[in-house]
Amino acid sequence: MPKDPQLPGGAEQLPASAKQSRESKPLKRLREALRLEGDAWDAFRKHALAGFTDYERATAPRYETRLRWAEVPAEWYDDPYVFGHVALRVLTRGRTELHGPVARHLFHLLDEDGIERHSLPPGVGIAWLRLAQLGQTEELEMAAVAELAYVDPESFFAGVPADELPAIARMSLTAGGEPRAWDIHCLFGAVGSARFQGRQVFHLFEALMAADWLTTEVKRQVCRGLLGCEREVLRLEEDAKKVLAEFSIGTNTEYPFPRVRLDVAQFPIGARMPGLRRCAVRSLATVCGEPVEQVLDEFFGSTGGVLDIETSSDMVGEGLLDLVDIYAERLGREDVRKWLRRALKQGRGQVRQAAYRIGLARFGEGFIRPALNDGARTVRQWAEKALAASNKKPFRSRAAQKGVSSVDSGPSLAEAIKEGDGITEVGTDVNI
Repeated sequence: MPKDPQLPGGAEQLPASAKQSRESKPLKRLREALRLEGDAWDAFRKHALAGFTDYERATAPRYETRLRWAEVPAEWYDDPYVFGHVALRVLTRGRTELHGPVARHLFHLLDEDGIERHSLPPGVGIAWLRLAQLGQTEELEMAAVAELAYVDPESFFAGVPADELPAIARMSLTAGGEPRAWDIHCLFGAVGSARFQGRQVFHLFEALMAADWLTTEVKRQVCRGLLGCEREVLRLEEDAKKVLAEFSIGTNTEYPFPRVRLDVAQFPIGARMPGLRRCAVRSLATVCGEPVEQVLDEFFGSTGGVLDIETSSDMVGEGLLDLVDIYAERLGREDVRKWLRRALKQGRGQVRQAAYRIGLARFGEGFIRPALNDGARTVRQWAEKALAASNKKPFRSRAAQKGVSSVDSGPSLAEAIKEGDGITEVGTDVNI
């Protein structure tokens, strides 16, 4: 008898008459609730049995073989936490005509049984998304569903394709009215907790910065909040205080519990995801329209800017160098050299290497020769490889020629890049 490749181990494809005669009472009730018949019902059954098997393997890993219909407990059919696995199978692999009935039934089960304090059944987010795409959300309380993303992000976002994340993000942010910077920070926290593969939080950030349904002012508040700017941080702290007061120990008995909002209230996103700070400082100029010179002077200023504050400022420094590279023509040669020098003087190894990389591309090998004496081994190694790649013999410092560590000997970085002492590439007229 032919096998169904969509089921673990392959399920036997039975004639429709045989399937109908073997249906249990709970399965018949499910068919009536979904209002599926014929080929649509047969297609659903294949995914449903795989979904029940998924649930069994998630809760009892010792079972490796696939389930048979006779082994599916009757109570599973009405349990939203079990049916969520069925819905996830159907909504990610099933035909479009099944999406509406299955998604509606999942929310029906949630309405009947309620939601646990700290967990959701898988597939809630994609069920909401599919109903929205079908225009069938009239029976849902959109704001209440959106809030579920902060209860159990991993289950909520399960099955949501990466390319549809911006769509469900928009639904979540607009369900309760005009989006605010606080809500967007919380959404970053939820997506970061959802265990998406790759750099989905950063892709989401870029998508939101490009969105025409978000105002420039909200985008600016998001970016400056990530960067720790005083005015925007105060606004975020006001929202955080409300969350902490509402969900303080012993005062909140509401279900479900939006733990992500509480996490963000206690640990700001800018500190938890420092990589977003690079995107934020870059977006102030490229998206929000702030003059690049103003951004550079504010965060990279002569007093040290953010580079002397904390470790995550490495990301801010790299974002500022991104701006120097992007706006090099506008800034002019002298200003590019000024900002690169400042990065080399103030930045840590990661920032210095980024500055050297830009300098190499714009000013040639002479710019990076001092990197051979840099205090960070990774920077020195990078410089050696970069110079070797240019098919020129790498410069070796006097200390290296004598077998002495270049960290302790040779011309210092400060001496090499001090104001008025240009670094000249031999054989060229380049003076940076």
